[in-house]
Amino acid sequence: MNRFLIFVVQYAHIIYTLTTMKYEIEKDVPMPERNVRGKPIKYDLPLVEMDKGDHIFIKISKSKIDKEIKIIRNAVHRFKSVRLDMSFSVIKMKGGVGIWRTN
Repeated sequence: MNRFLIFVVQYAHIIYTLTTMKYEIEKDVPMPERNVRGKPIKYDLPLVEMDKGDHIFIKISKSKIDKEIKIIRNAVHRFKSVRLDMSFSVIKMKGGVGIWRTN
């Protein structure tokens, strides 16, 4: 058999298995506690306390600024995904990173 035909047969078997599986519904099963996943937050930014027009400056060395601004932008983006009523601007500046609350 050629490779493509083997792939098609394996794929069809997987689809068949997934569509024919039987599941048992169980009642009153307690949910296990979740472990904290991922890295701890590097910058504990007081974003929730900021009002429109407020600014935070984070002093960062020139050699690390490109890496750190990505981490800061990700932290602000995660915060904004929870608080849709707030928006921020993160800008690379001389000597660090500035964060402004814009809304």
